[in-house]
Amino acid sequence: MNKINIHFFHGWAFDGSFWTPLKKELNKYFSCKFYVYNQGFFGAEYLPKSLDTKNLNIIIVHSYGFNWVVKNMLYSDLLINFFGSPIFSDVNQKKVLQKTIDGLKINSEKVLKQFYLNCGLDRECHNLNLLNKKKLLLCLNELKEDDLVYKTSKLKNKVFSFYSKSDNILRCRDFSQYFLNKNHRYIKYFDLYSHAFPFLQPLKCSKILKLIIDNFLKKKSNE
Repeated sequence: MNKINIHFFHGWAFDGSFWTPLKKELNKYFSCKFYVYNQGFFGAEYLPKSLDTKNLNIIIVHSYGFNWVVKNMLYSDLLINFFGSPIFSDVNQKKVLQKTIDGLKINSEKVLKQFYLNCGLDRECHNLNLLNKKKLLLCLNELKEDDLVYKTSKLKNKVFSFYSKSDNILRCRDFSQYFLNKNHRYIKYFDLYSHAFPFLQPLKCSKILKLIIDNFLKKKSNE
């Protein structure tokens, strides 16, 4: 059996605790090392420069976490993506994000509270006194402007992506147009789940991940 490491990268305006409920569920299925990183929106930044290639590396990303992994061309054997995209913003979404950027500069607490509600959360997730406004603005601008289609196509690992027709943060559309590599076109659209699905539905999310990871490991063992 191949030994695996599972690495988690959260999205914009969250921290590593976003993955705590899901990690607890995955712990029931997999005996492996879990690495949970922090973008530095709240608390100290903790991000890897590279991953140990002695074992198989599986990266699980949420939203902006996808951008960070692609930009840093972080090596992995498998990438599982929840609500991240090589192009996050279409024309309409750029306007929404610019409005969010402008609002964040004036009243960050109000903007973040609304963001969490739009993610499907009924409460704010963090102590807003600890927020890093500079980092939040920087990465929000990246989500607005990034075009990572070409860079994503250079990733050698398989990519599984999940989106939702009910996502109030990332407007649902044909995301396959942004994945030029045929090994990246494993895409599923949920009907009902919100942007914070991995946090809000850890049991359902863990079952999805178990199926993908089990199939991946089975194929690896047969190589």
